[in-house]
Amino acid sequence: MNSCTAAAEVILTGIITSTAQILLRQAAPKIVFNRGPVSFIASVINPRLVIGVCLAAGAPLLYFHALQTLPLSLAFGLSALSYIWVPLGGCLVLRERINRRRLLGTAGIITGLLIWSIGL
Repeated sequence: MNSCTAAAEVILTGIITSTAQILLRQAAPKIVFNRGPVSFIASVINPRLVIGVCLAAGAPLLYFHALQTLPLSLAFGLSALSYIWVPLGGCLVLRERINRRRLLGTAGIITGLLIWSIGL
């Protein structure tokens, strides 16, 4: 596997993990904790929760595969893109507002990744 494929796997891992976070956030309000074990079990048999957990558990396997080729320093930097995907997904899918501080933080992450990638 070449390093471009491995880098794409790391980016895809971030997207999968971010998707899992959004699905888990959508499923969380439907989980019932205070009505006994039967209600709890019934509430966790929720497609969004099940898919979110599977994605969150499976995504590291793709990351481990990429680490066989990619240097950790590059993989770690690319995995920071998750800090961009989650707020973006929260805004687009969950209709969450992105305030000025979060937008500034996201811009800082992008700037840091650009600096990291050119090696300054």
